[in-house]
Amino acid sequence: MLLAFLFACVESEPNYVSKADLDRAMAGGDTPALCAGLRMKEPETREHAADKLETYGLPADCLCERLQYEGRWDAPILSGLAGGKDAEKLACVGALLDDAAQPERTALVGAIQKIPALRPRLVQAASSDADAAVRAAAMPVFRNSKDPAEIALVTGWLASDPSPVVRAAAAGALFSQAPGTDALRMAVGTDADPAVRAAALASLQSVKPDDFDTTVCSALINDAAPEVRVAALESMRATRDPEQLACITERLGKEEAAPEVRAALLKTLTSSADPIAAKALCDAIPAWVKLYVKDTAPSEGEDILKAQNNRDFEKSYDCVQSALKQGGGYTCQGRAYVASYFRELGGKAAVPTCGAGGGGRAAPSNEITF
Repeated sequence: MLLAFLFACVESEPNYVSKADLDRAMAGGDTPALCAGLRMKEPETREHAADKLETYGLPADCLCERLQYEGRWDAPILSGLAGGKDAEKLACVGALLDDAAQPERTALVGAIQKIPALRPRLVQAASSDADAAVRAAAMPVFRNSKDPAEIALVTGWLASDPSPVVRAAAAGALFSQAPGTDALRMAVGTDADPAVRAAALASLQSVKPDDFDTTVCSALINDAAPEVRVAALESMRATRDPEQLACITERLGKEEAAPEVRAALLKTLTSSADPIAAKALCDAIPAWVKLYVKDTAPSEGEDILKAQNNRDFEKSYDCVQSALKQGGGYTCQGRAYVASYFRELGGKAAVPTCGAGGGGRAAPSNEITF
């Protein structure tokens, strides 16, 4: 009898429903039509059906039976369940993580994070999943936690978890968490993995301990990993702190092998409204050109002339003219780079034509050459 009843329920579902049909079904309390929406070919229809079922009260039978589509968890349905708060009826969604063979489990974690009712399942995943990538993906569940026990768990993972992916995620989960300050500081200084040091540095900036300037400057000047130096610069974005600006200026004057760090240096100084940042960019032009402009003009991210102009265009003419006058030691491409920009600013300078290997001759010109 029960089997016949269930069969009748399935048979009562329409063969096809559209989003408009689902809206009408919602208004009329037509559960079979809403359930039918979960098996439609169109992803937006499945998402809409899940959203309506969540709003309507989640008939768990059809929802739990149709969480997978074509052999994998169905992203549109999970998207439709975002914001769901009924833990009992949504437990089957969290159970998808129990299947180690489920494809794209880290992306599944991301979808589940949008369903508040499933927070306990994410805590479980972050704590004990066999896949380090899944643990890391679930780690944001602890962000902004007020539970001392949870924060202690995260700081413990940051200090000693064998997986650097988990340690980096733990560092990110401690963003704005003052109780994690000591663990973050320790990770910045001692963790063997640069991704962990970079993540810890970003979170340490959010809690701003008294010694942050010293910590971030040490990372910028001394850390061997470019990604950590970039993270240090990003944590000083828009700074007006004299200590930080002095540190950035010091780093600007040292040769930097990593182009991404050079680009970050310029970006950080351009973002600062402090006159010290503007002066540092202007003063660094000659040394920068000699160090980095060899056979080709710099890429956009490493264009110090453009960075200086963006930061303090009123001084650009004077800065570039001064750089031209200090041009001894430039390659041919370096001279061409500075002279060409000076001409764009309205100045007069001969732009050399550079051949292979950086050699060249001055292009015919009656203009003043510095």
